[in-house]
Amino acid sequence: MSIEFNANGYAEKSGLVQAYMYEQNGCFSGKSDIFVSVGTSLPPMCTTVPPPENTDQTVAVWKNNSWELLPDNRGKTVYAISTGAPVVLSMPGAIDVSQYSEVPLPASQYLKNQAKQELQWVAQQASLGQMMQDEFSADMKTYVTAIRAIASGSDTLSTALPARPETVFS
Repeated sequence: MSIEFNANGYAEKSGLVQAYMYEQNGCFSGKSDIFVSVGTSLPPMCTTVPPPENTDQTVAVWKNNSWELLPDNRGKTVYAISTGAPVVLSMPGAIDVSQYSEVPLPASQYLKNQAKQELQWVAQQASLGQMMQDEFSADMKTYVTAIRAIASGSDTLSTALPARPETVFS
């Protein structure tokens, strides 16, 4: 017997309905016949809309009241571009290539990315020095030169960033 739901989502009469269930992250988890009493609605995280067929590499995800077929990378290990740290993906969807690499990058690439981030700190210090009409110390100038060389790729021998100098301004 087929039942219908009103505009508010409540059953017009009692009966069995095929429900498609999804997890909190929206991933399709199965289907079942559910008895719905008149005046009640489907249980949470259920819909009567059938999901699309997924493949070995995709998963149906319930988003904005419809199913979407997304790449299923859950459980896949990727590597953070900024640090090289392995990350196991827990959500479906495309891999954000601006944040992660599917293969480990050479250590020199991580160091280069870290140096580029460190240059942001250097720029903040330069700004502060300009406001205070102060100059970088000799140690800071040496540090900046080293960081720039790593960030540009001209220093290919370093394996770690140098320590920040204790004295930034002279």
